[in-house]
Amino acid sequence: IIISTKSDSIFGQLLVVGVGFPIVFQALTNMAVAVNLIPVTGQTLPLISSGGTSILMTCMAVGIVLSVSAKREETKAQEKMNEDEQNPLDVLSEAL
Repeated sequence: IIISTKSDSIFGQLLVVGVGFPIVFQALTNMAVAVNLIPVTGQTLPLISSGGTSILMTCMAVGIVLSVSAKREETKAQEKMNEDEQNPLDVLSEAL
């Protein structure tokens, strides 16, 4: 949710929510089964259970979320660099 709110684009926000929701849903379902709130569903625990396709898809989803986060950091660093280049007189006046 934090990465989604800090994302610059609507696409990044929706992407993070879209691939993050199934991971959270799987974890909540597994916890509900563990405390006998719902019947046994056979749902895998994200990043723990060793189902072949499940672990692959979970790792891909985490990679996508990290990619959106890294893109935000890259954009922020580039904006900072552009600010420094646009105002050389401000930097000089601060030094004096």
